[in-house]
Amino acid sequence: GVGGRARKDCSDRHVILDGYRSVRGLSFDSLSGNLFWSDDSTGLLGVSTPDGALQKVLVHSRNSIPYTLATNPRSGGVYYSTKGSPHTIMSFHGNPANTEPLVSVEGSAVALSIDADTNEVYWARNASIENEWQPTVLKCSPPNCTDTSFVLDFTTDIRQIAVSRGRLFSVGSFPSNPDLHFLQKHFLPSGQFGSIITIPEVKPGALHISNQPTQHICAVNNGGCSHLCLLAQYEQSYVCECPAHMKLSSDERSCEPRDTFVLLLTDFYVLALNKYPYVMDEAI
Repeated sequence: GVGGRARKDCSDRHVILDGYRSVRGLSFDSLSGNLFWSDDSTGLLGVSTPDGALQKVLVHSRNSIPYTLATNPRSGGVYYSTKGSPHTIMSFHGNPANTEPLVSVEGSAVALSIDADTNEVYWARNASIENEWQPTVLKCSPPNCTDTSFVLDFTTDIRQIAVSRGRLFSVGSFPSNPDLHFLQKHFLPSGQFGSIITIPEVKPGALHISNQPTQHICAVNNGGCSHLCLLAQYEQSYVCECPAHMKLSSDERSCEPRDTFVLLLTDFYVLALNKYPYVMDEAI
């Protein structure tokens, strides 16, 4: 699996994430300028600069495997769904050690999106309810998500969603022709249909709408961080982080080489050493 970028006319294409098994989730934080990604085959969730450099693994789990993900640049929140039964939507702000479950999802949470204006979490669910296939979009309001509510239902399978400023965009496909994808727009909260565009010859891996309403401190001189500047929980709050094989120095701004590496060579980690060099000092 690889992750890439290109201009909107599909020119100037570059591979920016390579060597991973299955890059399932992508989310670009337009305020801090960081790219978040998940590999649902190896259970990794990481962050890098937009060109794929300075990669750091934030979450590594063999049980609650990160699947699809979304970020909220205003709050610094990172949200991801896990594979398994049931799927669970998790969240953390700044420090992944403080990851908490938000809500369990009946069926599979195939896509996530955050409304930055309201901080509401939206997810698309493909599920069989009472023996009837019901692709549905639901939402809740963090931090407790006790108010899960219905948004829209679809007659098509849902692949991706993105919510912004009273509009819900979705990528779907018909079960009778799963290779033909289309982009739909609905208006919220009414659910009124807006438009549809056929997407030829490609299978979209992610759908995001980038709005940059404010400038964050990470956008100015990288927040004073030598490497990665990540948004934290509160507005204008941030933390400095280091890529793999480096550690944060005592000034909490600059990174320095690690003095010691401990490698536990199981089958997975031998594979990681060969194909995922950015994983090693984070995953063990």
